[in-house]
Amino acid sequence: MNRILLLSITLLLLITSVSAQVEQDSIDAFVLNDSSSRKEFRQILNLQFSKLVTGNTFSNIGNYASIKTTDKSLSLSASILNKNGNVLSLEASGGATEGVSAFFNNGDLNTNISGELTYHILINPFSNNTIKRNSLERDKLRDELQKAGDTYRAETIAIEHKKELLDLKTKIDKAITKQNAIKDSIKAVSTRIKTSPIEKLTFKRDSLLYEIDKIELDLGLLDRQKKKIESDKYYFETAQEKVEQKYDKAIDENNEKVINQMIEGISLYWISMGYGIRNDGFKLFDPSLDFTDQVQNEEALAHQFNIALSYYGWESFSNKDIYWSVGVSYQLGNNLNSLSNLKVKDFEDVSSNPNRESFSEQSVFAGDFEDNLNELKVFFDFYRFFRTSRKNSFAFHLNPSLLTRENTKPLTSLRTGIVIPFTKTDDATSFLNLEIFYDFNDLFNTSDNDDSLLSSNIIGLAATFPINFFKPKTESL
Repeated sequence: MNRILLLSITLLLLITSVSAQVEQDSIDAFVLNDSSSRKEFRQILNLQFSKLVTGNTFSNIGNYASIKTTDKSLSLSASILNKNGNVLSLEASGGATEGVSAFFNNGDLNTNISGELTYHILINPFSNNTIKRNSLERDKLRDELQKAGDTYRAETIAIEHKKELLDLKTKIDKAITKQNAIKDSIKAVSTRIKTSPIEKLTFKRDSLLYEIDKIELDLGLLDRQKKKIESDKYYFETAQEKVEQKYDKAIDENNEKVINQMIEGISLYWISMGYGIRNDGFKLFDPSLDFTDQVQNEEALAHQFNIALSYYGWESFSNKDIYWSVGVSYQLGNNLNSLSNLKVKDFEDVSSNPNRESFSEQSVFAGDFEDNLNELKVFFDFYRFFRTSRKNSFAFHLNPSLLTRENTKPLTSLRTGIVIPFTKTDDATSFLNLEIFYDFNDLFNTSDNDDSLLSSNIIGLAATFPINFFKPKTESL
């Protein structure tokens, strides 16, 4: 067992060292709280975080349903994204002694149920909470927004100084000046025609008269435009509204391009704080009692308080893709999982000749049950993802923990597993996260009970189904 622990620790150190990569200079990083809208962050949660939800830790962020074979439970979790980027998660789970199919017995929900409320707070302890994108594409979008802003400011200044009206007056003045000059030319040509009637001079006069008529037409049009503006006291206010609407549309279109821009990397830290309550219904076996009273139906209520620090880092241009969570869990509970887990069979004669009998079997716990015990658990969850293609990957999972409880010796456990996210073909979100794991419980053999759930090693399967309420528009990661 010690060899297994040493091998797991060695693998953890090796994986951590491999994942430490230097960021490439061609990637531009933006602080999440300054550059990301709620819509963008929701899409990131749906797209990239979908493969992280496994139902194994309360620090998971996302909406999912999870089924586990070890404790025969079904969990449902829903998350709400706040305006400040923090996330509120609510998880409800139910267990059944006889399996998932027995959640409902004769129309009644099984008593092995629990609920947990967790608040995830984004933090930035090292000033590197970032969303990373291609710098060239990002610069292009910034230039587009800058041009839209320059146009807006120029049009606003023009409206403030009533430039349109000034331009009309200038055009009218120029037209009148040109008209007067042409009239003077017509007089001069007409005088020359009187003294020497040449056909060329007559043609020139006719051309000048045409110019006069054209200018008169233009002056009439300009004058009507001028009077319309001067008579409409809301003209420039309406023009300003149109300019602002045009600019707002340009901003929205630019933001949409930013949101849909392909993400090249993510780096996020968050703290999770939660409270949970669990009601366990179980059967307690006491062989010292009368036969009919040996199996008693019992219920126990446990309260749990959790806090954890989590990190997720991913980069498309390197092999960095890790998620870890370290935390402490305090529980005011019981020693149910320290008791022996047995199967009790009751036999009944059906016939004597020939001899036939039937039996019923039930799962029971045996030992001295204690309630209202203080329990402290320190844990570390680590996932290292390896990409097999642009969309597909698998993860190596390590979960060591140390449990201390009243009246018992400390217990050290280790879970190792392989997580396989099954992704959709269109947007690379995960629709199923399947984990095959092995629990090495009580690594140092400190438990006195070899039949308890805490001391037995378990191989299990967990299937988690991420639920995305908002379809991501982002390209495949």
